[in-house]
Amino acid sequence: MNQIFQRVDADLAVSISDLKKNPGAAFVAAETQAVAVLNHNRVVGYIISPVAWEGMLEALDDLNILDMLSKQEPEAGIEVSLDELSADIHPRRHKKLEQARGDRPQPVRKSAAATRGKPARSSSKAPRPAANIQD
Repeated sequence: MNQIFQRVDADLAVSISDLKKNPGAAFVAAETQAVAVLNHNRVVGYIISPVAWEGMLEALDDLNILDMLSKQEPEAGIEVSLDELSADIHPRRHKKLEQARGDRPQPVRKSAAATRGKPARSSSKAPRPAANIQD
C-alpha cells in the first residue's frame, strides 16, 4: 500500500543526490544527531554516529538480557540474617557487634578535655608548609 505520509525520525535530512555530491558533510552532521537519507522524498535510511550505534547495541543487549531473565524460573533462595551475612563478610566487625550486644554495657571513654568542657584536640597534626628552596 502506498502511503501519503511518512514519519521522519530525524531533525536533519539529505537527499541521495546531495549525499553523493558531498558525503563528508552528512557524516559530520551525523556526529551530533541522526540524518535521514531521502530518495524521491521518501526515507530510505539514516546515518548515525558510531557512538550512537554502539549505544543502541548496548541498549538492545540490555533488553535481551532482561527478556531472558524475565523468562527464567525464580531460584529457591536461602534465608540468611543480616548478622550472619555480616559475619561472613567482616569477621572482626562481627566480633565487635557481639561484644556490643553482650550482657555488660561497654564502657564509654571520654577524653580529659571533654570532661572539663573543652573540645578535644585533634590527634592529627597539620601539614607543615613547604620550605622555599632556591637554586
